[in-house]
Amino acid sequence: MPNYTERTVLSKPRDFANVANNSGSGGVASNNVTETINNITVTGSALNIFNQEFLNTSSAVLTWTQNAGVLPLTNLAASIHVYQNGQKLIASQYVITPPATITIDANTHYAGSNYIVFAININ
Repeated sequence: MPNYTERTVLSKPRDFANVANNSGSGGVASNNVTETINNITVTGSALNIFNQEFLNTSSAVLTWTQNAGVLPLTNLAASIHVYQNGQKLIASQYVITPPATITIDANTHYAGSNYIVFAININ
C-alpha cells in the first residue's frame, strides 16, 4: 500500500532577494506563499497510468481497451478519473462494471461528448 506524506513548503519568487517587501503605501506585504504539497511514495510497487480517449461518442457506454481491457478494481475514486469535454465527472455521474465498462449517467451523457479516462494501477 502506498505511503502518503503531506509537507508544507515555503514558496518564494525566483528573484526574492531583489523584491522589496513593502506595498508602496507604507504597508508591509509578504512575498512568502505557503502551499501544501502531497508527496506520494510508492514503496516496492509498480505504478502504471493508462488513458484512453472516446471521441464524439453517441453511446453512454464506454469500453476500456487499455491494460488488456482491465480497469482497477480497488479504490476506484482514486484509481479511475473520467472527464467529459474536459470536466472531471464525480463518482455519481458514472458506473464502473468490471472488468472494462464505464457507463455514463443518462442525465450527464449527451451525444457528441468527448471522454478521456485515466486509470492508475498500483501493483
